[in-house]
Amino acid sequence: MMPLVVTLFCLCVLKMGGFSASVTQATVQSDVLCHDWGVWSEASVRVYDGEVSWIYCPLFSHPTLYSYSQTHNSSLSLLWYRHTHTHDLEQPINLKLHTLHKDREYLWIQPATAQDAGLYICMLRNISSCVKIGVELEVVQRDGECGAGARPHLNLTIPLQSEHTLSCPDLNTLTLPNSTHSVTWYHLCRSDLFRGDRELKGDDLVIYRMSVVYAGLYTCVVSYQMNGRTLQFTRAINVTAVVPDIGSKVPSILNPASDQIYTVTLGDQATLSCRVHLPHLYSEKQEIWWTIDSKTVEQLADPRFSSPEATLDSYYYGDEIRERVLHVMDVSSDDLQREFNCSARNSRGFNTSRAVLKGQRNYTLEMGFMAL
Repeated sequence: MMPLVVTLFCLCVLKMGGFSASVTQATVQSDVLCHDWGVWSEASVRVYDGEVSWIYCPLFSHPTLYSYSQTHNSSLSLLWYRHTHTHDLEQPINLKLHTLHKDREYLWIQPATAQDAGLYICMLRNISSCVKIGVELEVVQRDGECGAGARPHLNLTIPLQSEHTLSCPDLNTLTLPNSTHSVTWYHLCRSDLFRGDRELKGDDLVIYRMSVVYAGLYTCVVSYQMNGRTLQFTRAINVTAVVPDIGSKVPSILNPASDQIYTVTLGDQATLSCRVHLPHLYSEKQEIWWTIDSKTVEQLADPRFSSPEATLDSYYYGDEIRERVLHVMDVSSDDLQREFNCSARNSRGFNTSRAVLKGQRNYTLEMGFMAL
């Protein structure tokens, strides 16, 4: 296994998704150069004013790094700092404050206030090596009891008529100070609607039969006691109803119809529309493209032909109709002999349809004036 010091050094030359490494090296304590990975842009923390927040140290999130337990048993120490813009300094976090608590890779703020917003830095260091990375904490004002307008922590798609259980995000992954807690659920800011096809079961909300009216924003508020205080945090889940995963689910070409004729004017620009019905499939990329004489527009690399990415035309519970346009500049007689095909594909199948160009000339009346 690679020594930990060497592993940390490798952080200087690796490029990981979501991390923006600094090209400069800052000196932190003594004369050890600390390799600065900048700010973890993909997972900034957003919390309501007055609620519990926790910040995860991203130095433990990449598989090339040691786990917290391995690091804890080595000579490396995990330190937390806060960047103050007033003096442009990194000040050590005072863990003696009753609102701050370090738990393994997490820094807890119980509760967070507007004054706690800013950049937090976690650092791994010993006498010979150092690496650090920052995480932004945003503290916002709560809008109503249920936190209307909350940024979703989770997006779910649930097939119509199916059963699904909603669990409050982070409740089961983080250890609360004690086992006594309560969870209050809201749907569109109402907590009195859970009966019939929806039922509260323990900390979870069960939807027995998904309906269109059950879509929308759900919020769960977790409350617990600590040191005689009542603390809480809020999570939001955006639920979308989709058509069930039944049938062939193969894309269908709506336009052009088979061998559809497009009348074009020689010398002008022609616009061909490829409209495709894409059935809903979970977490799957579906492709739409134009080919000209069996080659894609990109393969042809001809400036006369261009085809921007497909745009959304309409949406129906997960099913989409998308359109991809093909632009043909300065239409020539040779283009009338070409084969234009609109194609679409997903994991369930493939479909294609041909567009035929029929040309007409652009007749203009030229008028001349003779001087007498």
